[in-house]
Amino acid sequence: MIEAARRAAAAAGRDIDLRVASAYQLPFPDQSFDVVRAERVFQHLAEPDAALTEMLRVTRIGGQVMLVDPDHGQASVAVDDPGERKVFEAARRSLLGMIVNPHSGIRLRPMLQRAGLGEIRHLTRILDIAYADFARAYFLHDLLAAAIAANEISQVDAELFVAALESRDRTGTFLSNAVGYTVVGTRIR
Repeated sequence: MIEAARRAAAAAGRDIDLRVASAYQLPFPDQSFDVVRAERVFQHLAEPDAALTEMLRVTRIGGQVMLVDPDHGQASVAVDDPGERKVFEAARRSLLGMIVNPHSGIRLRPMLQRAGLGEIRHLTRILDIAYADFARAYFLHDLLAAAIAANEISQVDAELFVAALESRDRTGTFLSNAVGYTVVGTRIR
């Protein structure tokens, strides 16, 4: 990703400094930036409060911190059939078990409040997701395989579920969504 970003910056004639670092130990002096942003990062962190503390360290007083993350437990797909619902719930449990902080999005605002930021604003977005994006972004086949391995569903259940979703996609009746949260706060101390 860093190499792709460097190529894009070079193509645009921009000279930017890109680095790979730990969210818990940023390689910048105190109060280095006016704005610090993390998108789809905190869901992968075991210690999100520690990462926020580090972000605040490099943000100048009066600067802003922006966090963007989903809540994977709130994602859904429209299924009425009880068997399909069972398969979807098993796949969701697999997903929630694979992500360190799967409910990160809903926790962002309280986390900024606890950290003492001021002027906190948040936006909750519900995003409709097409079938192809749903299957790819949610690693649908991997999640179903995990649910099969956990003996929550059978291979036949998984195949019927995928066939039903693909049928809905072909007929224009597939509906799925994800819930994302964006929270911005100002460092006041």
